[in-house]
Amino acid sequence: MIYEKPKNEIFASNAKDGEIVEFPNIKRGWGVTENLGFIPPMEYFNAAFNRVDKSLAYQLQRGVGEWDKDLEYPIGAVVSLNGVVYVAKSQNTNKNPANEATIWGVFATQEWCDATFLKKTDKIDAYTKRESDDKFALKTELQKAIPVGSYVLYSSNTNTPDGFLRCDGSALDKNAYAALFAVIGYTYGRSGDKFLLPNFSDGKFMRSIGGNAAALGTTQGDAIRNITGNISGNGLIGGHNDVSGALGFYTKFGNGPVVQSNYSNDTITFNASKVVPTANENRPYNMSVVVLIKY
Repeated sequence: MIYEKPKNEIFASNAKDGEIVEFPNIKRGWGVTENLGFIPPMEYFNAAFNRVDKSLAYQLQRGVGEWDKDLEYPIGAVVSLNGVVYVAKSQNTNKNPANEATIWGVFATQEWCDATFLKKTDKIDAYTKRESDDKFALKTELQKAIPVGSYVLYSSNTNTPDGFLRCDGSALDKNAYAALFAVIGYTYGRSGDKFLLPNFSDGKFMRSIGGNAAALGTTQGDAIRNITGNISGNGLIGGHNDVSGALGFYTKFGNGPVVQSNYSNDTITFNASKVVPTANENRPYNMSVVVLIKY
């Protein structure tokens, strides 16, 4: 049977003064009339039915009941809170829907959808799949875009990214690393089933081929351009002579300028550390990195 909506009338809403008495104890029910011989007075009836009608009117006005922290809600319960409608995903009590996304799901109203999602007619900066395929590469494709045998400078000494090897001179099986072997072959050493990786683990620098460089894959020792000079004449150190820079001298009378000397005991020295930083190698200003090779 289909029931029609009742009239919007509240029982005893037009009662005269004194005809409605607030029910003394809702939870006790009609038991509160025991001191009256268990005969409910009219005023109590008016209060009870008035309360029921107001509750029904409240529910009809809102359509969806407001969330209440004291109620236990079953799965599928629908509540409203601050204008948003929620559906219970699990049985719960005192779980605020606005703060418990794992327990309550938002029931999408038109207004909520309009405020949350873009309309089909809204213009955004986006690409179709075909445009994306033409303009962008997948992460996996980016790695493939680096040719096998390419050097990459890396910033960590504790791990090596997938698809790369450290250039430490290791011997590899040419069948296991066929693609890399096809590029570098035996350029860096070995023969047969093994080939060597380039070795940058000893601190050497890279240099392009050509000019005075060695052949590809060949280590070139350190060197500097030759420094030449000469000293000629008589009495080179005698008298009041001064020296500067990397040059120096000493005699049997001590270091530095002298008034007179025995030329057979005089020595002229050259020491670059007096004017520039020196070390046990020739090097430019630098910072270390890890050299990798794509395989």
